[in-house]
Amino acid sequence: MATTQVLDLLLQDGADYESTVGVLGLLYASAAVHAGAAYRRTPPAKLRARRLTGSLFAASALRSLGFLAFALVTHTARSRLLAKGVVLLFDVPDFVVVSNYTLLIVVWFEAFLDARRHWLDRRTYRWHWRAAYFGLNVGLVSAMVLLYALILFGGPRLDGVRYTYVLLAAVSLAVPLAHAGLYVTLSLRFAAFPLRGGDGAERAHRSRVVVAWACGRALWGVAVAVACAPARRLPAWARDDPQRGGVALAALFLFAEVCPFVLALDSGFLRLVDADAAAAGPPAAYGTAPAAPRVESSESFV
Repeated sequence: MATTQVLDLLLQDGADYESTVGVLGLLYASAAVHAGAAYRRTPPAKLRARRLTGSLFAASALRSLGFLAFALVTHTARSRLLAKGVVLLFDVPDFVVVSNYTLLIVVWFEAFLDARRHWLDRRTYRWHWRAAYFGLNVGLVSAMVLLYALILFGGPRLDGVRYTYVLLAAVSLAVPLAHAGLYVTLSLRFAAFPLRGGDGAERAHRSRVVVAWACGRALWGVAVAVACAPARRLPAWARDDPQRGGVALAALFLFAEVCPFVLALDSGFLRLVDADAAAAGPPAAYGTAPAAPRVESSESFV
């Protein structure tokens, strides 16, 4: 599958794959413990924060188990059942991470709406975006079930593994590009509306986390595309020393997933995840004209 292809590409013969896989397993196990603790601390009323922390716990735990299973496969007799189990443990988190990223985009979008004084109907915008988020998750689950059915039960004419490669690489690259296009579109649409004051630090905090997730997904999509390409080949610096491939693999998972996970599990950010969704109505200054109009700067990614 996509993750195993990345492992095969970077862990060449002669590399100390046991140390690399062990370090990554411990990193994800630590992230799972952190996510579990954040889930227990989050009040049940904070639905989005509970969903985010719970799904990050599941993704981190599955990643950690996947690396453990990968190590077992390399030291035991090959079994088709065990190989399929490794496939599931490695690729289910990819779908979970994409779902979490789209949830963060919805959170960012609602914060973008509330950051400006305008007369447009917030409820209509929010309803459309939440419906899009729900539809995307239904599509991801349906695609995952279909692809795994092809892998488990499809014949040689239907290469479910190859289709999964293509889907994960395409989605990982398409979602950050769609997010960037959305930012440009909304910035142009709301350019005439001034920003509200008083919550600049919170907007910057959301921006940092969402941008980190966007960069991580784009990096992962490029890695999967390169690993699954027909003529894949490592750069000369990695081929000369197999140990460098292990370092590159650890850095890839660290910057593509572990760091974004930790940023999203920050207690200050989790408090902001449900802040806009919990608002019962528009802010007090809704629809009022500002004293000094201020147009959003292009350098501020809200």
